[in-house]
Amino acid sequence: MFKKVIGKVCINPDCPQKDKVREESTVLCDCGQELQDQTITDNKKLTIFSGIMILILIGGGYLGVMKLKEKAKEAVTSEVTTAVTEGGKAISNAVGKTQSQTSGAPDSGTVQPIADPKAAMTLVSDGLNLVKKNKFQEAIDKFSQATSKDQNNDQAWGNLGAAYVAMGRHNDAIEPSRKATTLNPNNPIWHLNLAETYSVIGDKKNALKELEAAINNGFTDRDKLKNFNFKAIENEPKFKELVQKK
Repeated sequence: MFKKVIGKVCINPDCPQKDKVREESTVLCDCGQELQDQTITDNKKLTIFSGIMILILIGGGYLGVMKLKEKAKEAVTSEVTTAVTEGGKAISNAVGKTQSQTSGAPDSGTVQPIADPKAAMTLVSDGLNLVKKNKFQEAIDKFSQATSKDQNNDQAWGNLGAAYVAMGRHNDAIEPSRKATTLNPNNPIWHLNLAETYSVIGDKKNALKELEAAINNGFTDRDKLKNFNFKAIENEPKFKELVQKK
């Protein structure tokens, strides 16, 4: 897959010219033996493939999160967002109740649900599909259900936090975003989401801390920072230092 032909060589081990590389169009060696392709690793193709695989793996839901970022940049007080928020209050209350039951101490005699990682990932996928349709409240419901199915699924927690941010509900985004960074501290996207949340609510210290964690864990595309709301910290010396850090 990552090989390329650079010429042909003789298959006769006793041929004095067995190591000589001929043009690809050459058929026979001077000794009368057939020639075979001489190949080398195509490093360019290998590098491109590796880069693509890294982009696919990092963030595990990166495209969905970026979609949330784009939506979060719009005015949260717009008529559309207001309508979605008001129309989804009943769902939001139910989700909040589910989260409190999941994260809090169990009541005496309460049987805790058995983890179902497969069901959790299905719900995460459903939530990301809803994000593509700008149905953020319904997506929040799916992500919340996913956390109930598997409390160790960082995708569920991370996307739940990002969905809250897209709705302008930054205070609600803190706990699930924190949970995501705890479960998967090596994922820079979860740290970026949390950094943005802290920045919006005015917690500059933690915002810079999480931004630094994102960069230390492999976030290198500084141009993508414009997809995040860092207005509260963008004039801080530490922010400028981190952005310029290589």
